Amino acid sequence: MATPQENTEILKTAIASWHACKGGDYGCWLDVTSEDMVLRSLAQGEHGLDFTRKAQTRDDFLRYMDGLTSSHEMNFYRADSFVAERDMVVAIGATSWTTKATGKVFDTPYVLVARFADKKIVELSEYYDTAQVAATLV
Repeated sequence: MATPQENTEILKTAIASWHACKGGDYGCWLDVTSEDMVLRSLAQGEHGLDFTRKAQTRDDFLRYMDGLTSSHEMNFYRADSFVAERDMVVAIGATSWTTKATGKVFDTPYVLVARFADKKIVELSEYYDTAQVAATLV
């Protein structure tokens, strides 16, 4: 069983890699997630963000990432702080994306809650300003 510090380093590395590639390669997430991980997004498939439906399989996760990166271009994705206890790590940060169809930009704070097992993320929940994201779609 990994320590909270080890799990924090895994999440920090994934977030730093995600930012560095500007969302161009989500292999950094595939490397740290289990095959049967669950992803929950605050939008839950609503607000014109169909790809944010709950992901319960690797294929669902790939659908989510394909939907995100085909409809939006990352400007930045940074984590400002981390809180870890037992098998959970919380990342608090901010992100900015440009919606490709409209050219509109959203900047939103986010919170990621990751639960780990065997040094892999098995559950990931993301919280962000869904109204701001939806406003860039029109």
